Amino acid sequence: MNCTAPIRWLPNEILTLIFEHICVGPATVQKILGDAPPVLQLSAVCSHWRSVLQSAPSLWTDIMLWFDADGNIPRFETVRLFLEQSKEKLLTLSIHFDHGGAIQLQKILDHPAFLAIASHAHRWEFLELTGQWPEDLCILRAPVISSCPELETLKLFEFDECDYGFVLGFVPMPKLTHLHGADFSPLHPTHSFPWHQLTRLGLDAIMHSVPRLVELCENLLDLDIHVDPRWEIHVPHLHISTTHPNLKCLCIKLRSSDPDDPETQILGQLLAALSFPSLTELEIINDSHESPNEKQAVVHCSFDMLEIFINKCSSTLEELALHDVSISDSDLTALLRNLPSLTSISIQDPHTTSAGTPIDVICPLSTAFINSLRVKTNPVLLPNLERISLVIRKEFDERTLIRMINSRWSIHDDSDDEDEDEDVEINFLYFAAVRIQLPGVDLEKLRPLKAMKEEGLEISVKTGMLDVVDFI
Repeated sequence: MNCTAPIRWLPNEILTLIFEHICVGPATVQKILGDAPPVLQLSAVCSHWRSVLQSAPSLWTDIMLWFDADGNIPRFETVRLFLEQSKEKLLTLSIHFDHGGAIQLQKILDHPAFLAIASHAHRWEFLELTGQWPEDLCILRAPVISSCPELETLKLFEFDECDYGFVLGFVPMPKLTHLHGADFSPLHPTHSFPWHQLTRLGLDAIMHSVPRLVELCENLLDLDIHVDPRWEIHVPHLHISTTHPNLKCLCIKLRSSDPDDPETQILGQLLAALSFPSLTELEIINDSHESPNEKQAVVHCSFDMLEIFINKCSSTLEELALHDVSISDSDLTALLRNLPSLTSISIQDPHTTSAGTPIDVICPLSTAFINSLRVKTNPVLLPNLERISLVIRKEFDERTLIRMINSRWSIHDDSDDEDEDEDVEINFLYFAAVRIQLPGVDLEKLRPLKAMKEEGLEISVKTGMLDVVDFI
């Protein structure tokens, strides 16, 4: 670098802040895959930058490693460098196994790069482990490691070859508070695990195991549960129920590739079996949409189903999300009428444009529903609403959307509302996100929304059926 370059006069503290913004995300330390990590590229610029980077151990703590059967493995020298330069800082690791069987796995376990990572298990703070076979979990068992004394977050992905009887049997993890498993064989209460430590739990589960899992996680605050009817055992009804006094956030994701699967029955049974008096956030998501040409599964909700659950839970629910869920606009309006404490709603119409859309699908985001959200008297629907997110797929009227958003952004400016009561106290809307997935949207009619953005409203409007077009 030129000795007279202005950047040479920056204090080391400022350089470190700049480097922190550049070196965001995990450093991939492979023999084959991609460019060198940013921290190594910056170190190669000059000796001064290298010394600054070497004095900032936090820039060396986030590492991604792949071990596959094709020889794409980490460079031992690079792994050792990151472990040395990170000093004794805690590590964030993402480890991927993709091998052909037990022989290849043993080669991985004997590789110097893997042994180096395993020898620093006492520094692991965050571990994301992606594999396929039950034996890939050996990285979390003796004799590969003896304990993970600092591990707080464990994420397990794609262990789809684990059968119902597989075991966990992990080493002690006394600080573990967050477990997440995606596309992971359903966990159940018989698995030996420090459930009582967890404050956040996200995993695939058999419906009949959910109440017991909730009971075991006595300190749980956040539950993200993924249920698929194909996993269910042959038990006609869910008789077990449980109450968890501390849980704040609940997300239920339902997936099925078969539209005839009884997803509504599963959702109804789950809601009937669970009670959370401190609940502030509720999400129900239909995760079944795969292809526009495939027949779609429908998750049906009703006012009665949701109202019974919410009445058992908190009377001060703050956030509600219903994604790709079939519910009538009248039922949704009635539900929201009983939830004046809501500050955020996220509603997505079910998909209706595919050839496989069932005839009984109901989209809640009708023009009448959008209009009901305008600020009116006797009574105001959702007086505390501050954030709104909508995905509209069935019917849309530009003027109705603009009037609704304007009534909540510029309170009492909705001049053609003769019945509006200026004494009604409501919160100002400060965030709106709208996706209009319909043909023939008149963008010219939506221009008033751009004026609201210029005035300070945080708003995003996207259109387009398949390709997303950013209007705002």
